[in-house]
This record gives sequence, C-alpha cells and structure tokens, in this order.
Amino acid sequence: MLRPDLTKRFLLKAGVACAALQPLSSFQVMAGSTKIVDPIWSVAEQILRDLKLTSFPDRDFIITAFGATQNQLCDKAIAEAIAACHQAGGGRVVVPEGVWSTGPVHLKSNVNLHLQKNAVLSFVTDPQAYLPLVFTRWEGV
Repeated sequence: MLRPDLTKRFLLKAGVACAALQPLSSFQVMAGSTKIVDPIWSVAEQILRDLKLTSFPDRDFIITAFGATQNQLCDKAIAEAIAACHQAGGGRVVVPEGVWSTGPVHLKSNVNLHLQKNAVLSFVTDPQAYLPLVFTRWEGV
C-alpha cells in the first residue's frame, strides 16, 4: 500500500522533473499541489464541447437495387448507389451480407457506406482498375 505523504512528494518531484524538460511558459507545477497544468490541454474541454455527432438522413440505398450481384464486379452499382444517395441529400449505402467484388470506391458528402454483418467488399487486385493515378503526399513526402 502506498503512503499518501510519500506518493504526494514523489508526484511533486516527478512534476518538477517533467517541468524542467519543458519550456517554463508551456508547463508548470502548481505550488503546494501535485496537479500539473499544460496549456495544450487547457482547450481540451472546449474541443469536446464543440464536437458534434455525425448524422445522416434516414434513407437506405441498397446496392442490389442498383444491380449489384455477388460473384461479379459490382463497382458500377456501388457508384450508382453512392451517386443516388448523394443526390437525394444523403443517407446510407448498404452493402448486404456476402462477398461483393469492386474496384475503387469514391465516397461523396453525406454518404454513409454501411456494411451489414458478414458483408465483405473484396477489392480487385488489378492495378489498372485504379487508374488514373492520383498525386498524394504521405507524412510530408
């Protein structure tokens, strides 16, 4: 069992040691307390208050209604379902249970791509299906 007086002294010393590693303007130990204050975290509560849950209109666009069938490439049906969902103002594009073969999937605003239980999107391995190439950066490179 930890002794409260020793634990407080240890935390205070650890806080002072941590403070020594940081610029004084960005890290401080409150006098007479074990509480460590870092200004970076001072805005965390405001950020959490500003977060909004995503919401989509209650409309489903099932890919089979757009011609998707298992054991066949169904990227056109998926693209049509996504386009219809987007044009309607949003909703869910539903991939039912099963294995669905597709090429690239391009999502649009207000579209929730929803895979039901045991649904699998199996992306084709042919690199030609993913052309044209898109210039991108990763970690600044």
